[in-house]
Formats: sequence, C-alpha cells, structure tokens
Amino acid sequence: RELITDVLVIGGGGAGLSAAVSASEEGVEVIVSEKCNSLGGTTALSIGSITACMTSYQRKKGIIDSPEALFEDMRVFNGDLDRYDNKELCWVLVRESGNTVEWLRGLGFEFFGPSPEPPHRVPRMHNVIPNAWSYPFLLQRAGLKKGVKFLLNHKGERLVFEEGFVKGAILEDKRANQKVMVYARRAVILACGDFSGSKDLKQRYYSSDLARIPGYNPECQGEGHKMAMEIGARVVNMGVYERPNIRFISAPKKLWHELLPNHPWLIKVYAFGSQILPEGVFKRLANRILTTRGAPNDALYREGGILVNTFGNRFTNELIDPSIPISKQPEGRAYIVFDSRVAKRFSSWPYFISTAPGIAYAYIQDYERDVPDIITKGETLEEAVKNHPNPTGLIKTVDRYNHFVKVGRDEDFERWPLGGGIMEPPFYVMGPAECYIGVTRGGLDINDRFQVLGQSGKPIPGLYAAGRTGGGLILNGHGLNLSWAFTSGRLAGKEASKNI
Repeated sequence: RELITDVLVIGGGGAGLSAAVSASEEGVEVIVSEKCNSLGGTTALSIGSITACMTSYQRKKGIIDSPEALFEDMRVFNGDLDRYDNKELCWVLVRESGNTVEWLRGLGFEFFGPSPEPPHRVPRMHNVIPNAWSYPFLLQRAGLKKGVKFLLNHKGERLVFEEGFVKGAILEDKRANQKVMVYARRAVILACGDFSGSKDLKQRYYSSDLARIPGYNPECQGEGHKMAMEIGARVVNMGVYERPNIRFISAPKKLWHELLPNHPWLIKVYAFGSQILPEGVFKRLANRILTTRGAPNDALYREGGILVNTFGNRFTNELIDPSIPISKQPEGRAYIVFDSRVAKRFSSWPYFISTAPGIAYAYIQDYERDVPDIITKGETLEEAVKNHPNPTGLIKTVDRYNHFVKVGRDEDFERWPLGGGIMEPPFYVMGPAECYIGVTRGGLDINDRFQVLGQSGKPIPGLYAAGRTGGGLILNGHGLNLSWAFTSGRLAGKEASKNI
C-alpha cells in the first residue's frame, strides 16, 4: 500500500500532534502515524503542566516575567547537568513558550494558574483544564478540521533515504500485518518520544542495571532515534541521565477528573469554575493525582522508614539511592515500613510524601483516604503487615532493625542515622512500589529550525524532529517537557511545511 502526503509526522503524542496541526495551518497535507491504538503518548500520562513565560495568564495576575529570567532559572534547575544543555534550543524554548500557550488557547485549551515552583522566581506552571487527555482530544480535533489524516496502529519502521534526501518512510500496519509506504513531498517529522522503554538503547548508552528498569511509558522505544541513526543522524546527550524514580503501584482505575469530557464548551465551563471555586478544590484534585502517580519522598527513609522486598527482607541502605536495588528485587517491588512517629511527621508541611510543587502536597492522610489499596495501618505490627506477601518475614526484619536501633549500629547495611525504629503504634506498610525511568534526555542533534543533523553537522534534507526525539535538552523541573513538546512540535511543523 502506498500513500502520498506533503508532511509525514511519525508519533502521535504532544509533539507530533502539535507538528501536524501547525503544518496543516500552513496549508499542506499531513499524515500522522501512531503505533498505538490511541493518540496522546506520554503527554496523556502526564499531570498536564506547561511551564511558560510572557503568557496572558501571567499578565492577568500582574506577573512580570521575561525569556531571559526563565532561561536563567532553567539553568539553576539543571544544576550539574547544565553543562550538557543545548543553550541555542533553550533560547528557542524560552522565547516561544508563551506563544505556544496562546496558540493552544486558540485551539480551545484553557489552563489554571500559573502556579509557583521554586527556584522559578515567578509563577510559570500552567495546568491544563480538566486533564491531560485534553491535549490529544483537542489537537486531533483541530487536525481533523484541517484535513490531517491519522493512521493508528501504524509503527514507523524505517526512513526512505534516497539520493541524500528523506523522501518518506515505511510503516508497519500492525492490524493488517502489512507494510505501508508513505511518500512525503516536503518532509518527515520524527516525534516518537524518548527511549526510556528501550532496553537495547539503555544498555548501549546507560548500563545493564538501568536497562533492566522499565520506562514510565513502555511505548517509548526510541524508534525515532533508531530510524534516524540508521541513515547517519548525529545524537547528543544519550548518556546523560538522573536517578530513576520510584512510584507506588495502585489498583488500575481512572481518577474522577480523567472521566470529565473534553468538549471545548465544557472546558470553558471548567475554566470559569477554576476562577470562582476555592483553590483548595484544585489542590484536592492534584492530591488524587499525586497519591496514584507521585514519587515517595526520600525523607520517609531519613526520618526512620525502612525498605523491604516481597520476602520481607531489607536489601539496601535506604539512605543511599535505592532505585537500582529495588529493580533487582523479586518482581522489582519494594514496600516502605514505618511507625506512628514517622506518620505524624508526614501529616503536615514541610513533611509531605509526594508533591507537584506549587500545586499540591500529599500527606499520609491523603494516601489513607485516596488509595487505601497501597497503605495498610495497624495498631499491632501483625495487623499492619497482613497484606504483605510474607508477613512473618517482615515481622522478623522489623524486630532485627529495632535491635539495630537499640544498639546504635546497622549490622546489615551500615545505615546511619537509623531513626527511631519501628516501635510506636500504629504501624504502616506502604506498597508495592517499583522503580522506573521517567524520561531520557538523549536525542537527535537538531538546529534551531528543527532539522536533524548528520555526522558532518549539516542538516539531513527532508528530516525534522520534535519533542524528546530531538534536541537532547535537560529540561529539569515540572512543566518543561510539555512546554518543549508543544513548542518544538509547533515550530517543527511550520518549518517542515516550508521545505521544498
């Protein structure tokens, strides 16, 4: 089967959909291929925040901001990783982030906020209404109005590279089990996400230990990276990473706000509600997200909590990054055990269990109320461990650890300080928790026109990249990954539509 279009976008997440809509606004024909049976990618799995400056939302609240200030604050967020960042692309992002928010508003999106997140000097996080599923819903709707064609269950397999030009791509129609040749008169845009789910790329650029750890979005297999590398594309920052994250595994269920319909006129109603309802309503909503998707605070261990595996055994010094040790446990799972002293401390500021900075903080009572399937409380230790796979083994471990606290030495892992032990009822067991890689930073080397560069540093004609597939930006801090996804997609689509 053969198809012809002007611009082919491979990937139907935030970056790919933005590229498709932007290109179609320039009057060209666009096809989007998405390997899954629905659009959205990692964007749809996010909390939905976009960090941006110079927006109408900031102006409405009297917030004075600038691209230069955002650029400087991003560098602070980056810390030691800042030396790896692509400053040229960062400047593109800070200059265009506000325009991206306004472009999205023009497509029917609304946001509440902006919310603060130190060390940002002013509030910049714009939180989509009512949920992150608004992104694929409204972007697809905008694309369909412009004639964009969407090919679901079509996986990018390889680029068609002839006479020094990218002329299209071969897709795999997974349902029909057949190849589809798509010729692109102007350009191909790779927007396939990162490689957090790719064992072979993590093995190649990270380590065997990190290759074992799954990605937050298992569909992020680095297809865009691989296809471009096969024709000589240059990559950057492939070995740059931060420690993996830990999250609780809750029973699969939709949060109530995820069930809200995303029709444009309803979004206007939700937006109006965000202006008249108390701020606590939205913090309550954010707490529901945090308790099901947030990472537990390392302070739980520092204040006295211990980690055990499914056998009930400790397996590491909890005060040293426990993510890789967790991944090596049976089923890659762990549980956090603590007593009332820790629970009381984590019931109010500044001791929270998980957070989306500036939006909400989730405390022990939030977990007890919202996700009772991952927290067990008991007046006796026997009652608290009843839902653990090996209650007897866990009780023995707690007794052993309490002995270490009394004698002042951890004979198993040399942890110090030990905390107060697990001695005062009620007792708590939280879990299971698993380790995952939230995002990888490495990407195809691109210029400020989003053209993919070859080994010589010159653009590969007809090939563009957006989102985490291109650029290799660091993007530490909440809301910057989505900001880059939509900004790079919007601009890449515009640039690709001009390519002849």
